[in-house]
Amino acid sequence: MNSEDARHYLPHVVFVDHNNKIIEQSNEPGLVPDGYGLEASGLPIAPFQE
Repeated sequence: MNSEDARHYLPHVVFVDHNNKIIEQSNEPGLVPDGYGLEASGLPIAPFQE
């Protein structure tokens, strides 16, 4: 993916629980829903897009 395409790319992220139940769907790979005792392992993508 070139730099121009990367600036406009929106990933498809699905956060599931231990039973594989969908908890949240978003375009933001750097975030984790509250209440699961997890810390985000990345940065939000939105501030880096144009």
